[in-house]
Amino acid sequence: MKCIGVSPDEVAGISKYMAGDQPILPEISKKTQVGSSFEPNLEKIVELKPQVVFTYVKWPDPEKLERKLPDEIRVVRLDLYNPETMEREIKLLGRIFGKEKEAEEYAEFWFSKIREIEEKIKDLKEEERVRVYYEHGSKPYHTCSQGSGYHQLIEMVGGINIARGLVGGYPEVDPEWVIQQNPDVIVRDLYEHSGFGNPDLQPLQEATESLKERPGFGEIKAVKEGRVYTFAHSLWGGAFKNIGACFLAKVFYPELFKDLDPEEYLRKHLEKYLGVEYEKVKGAFIYPELPN
Repeated sequence: MKCIGVSPDEVAGISKYMAGDQPILPEISKKTQVGSSFEPNLEKIVELKPQVVFTYVKWPDPEKLERKLPDEIRVVRLDLYNPETMEREIKLLGRIFGKEKEAEEYAEFWFSKIREIEEKIKDLKEEERVRVYYEHGSKPYHTCSQGSGYHQLIEMVGGINIARGLVGGYPEVDPEWVIQQNPDVIVRDLYEHSGFGNPDLQPLQEATESLKERPGFGEIKAVKEGRVYTFAHSLWGGAFKNIGACFLAKVFYPELFKDLDPEEYLRKHLEKYLGVEYEKVKGAFIYPELPN
């Protein structure tokens, strides 16, 4: 919403998880918390008297929200983390808030680098594409499959998600299965103590090293070749998946994307669309550093 010019004054309440966005959303992060998208606090929502409640497409169950709220409070379900629906949803927000022009511009910016990446990888043969194992930072051996935003992101920038055929969006896998798959690259994310406003690299480094030291993982190609990376979740979660795509492209195909500068793209995203000075919120985003 902020990226398309919606004033923070129009926000009455937020999910409790948004309180952690203080570095990049200082005004909005201080708004009244109304639970989460999984467990909304209906009493607080009603007290705030909003016209519209925004939540995810899948969460929460309508029994926990729409069917319990007064008829005058509308519920709009958007994901805003799924690359396949992102453009349509940005433009829908623009129509809702009367910011159609701003939404068009932001959608164009959001997809600009992704389109450049797609153009460069379109001629890669199957055998030239890197095989990738993604791991959810807070849940060891939980990966992503078709239907998840992370799967779409990996495949969108030319990777082959080794778990793409597994059942469920975020299936749990066996350590032996990962070893047998022998991925070219391993990426995981870290939710805490990293990202915007957190400059200490140590948590990312420890997460990377602990994964490499797991029994049997020393035989995996990604570990042998030093291609195990931990990302701050804020770098490629939610609306920042366009930024995450740039970082992943550099990790997957460093030779192909020598001229791509993800950090500069992130700077523009923050300064132009969020009104935040990059140097003031710059944090530890990835370990080890991106390939040159």
